[in-house]
Amino acid sequence: GEYHLIAVGKAASSMSLGALSVLKDQIATGLVITKHDHTEDELRNYKNITTMESDHPVPGEPSLVAGKALVDFVENAPQDARFLVLFSGGASSLMEVLADGMSLEKLAQLNKVLLSPK
Repeated sequence: GEYHLIAVGKAASSMSLGALSVLKDQIATGLVITKHDHTEDELRNYKNITTMESDHPVPGEPSLVAGKALVDFVENAPQDARFLVLFSGGASSLMEVLADGMSLEKLAQLNKVLLSPK
């Protein structure tokens, strides 16, 4: 059957290419979210795959755009959709959906604190 591909992380582009090389036409649609300048040129040849580049290691406005795109991708998939989900390092800053009461500034500051050496 068909799969809808979701790949997020610094290695999302290469992981997606690996999945596409094996599953070929079984990938109906895809959303790939990776770090700026990490999309492999070959992936851009797939018209059924949307690629987005976002902020890493600290989330920024592109992270919010990517988070919304991911929610929309899942919500707009067919009711009986099967997903192939691939995550690698960096996913936590590349896509964000803010909780009530959380601002992007607060999230970025928290992220910076967590990244700082003790």
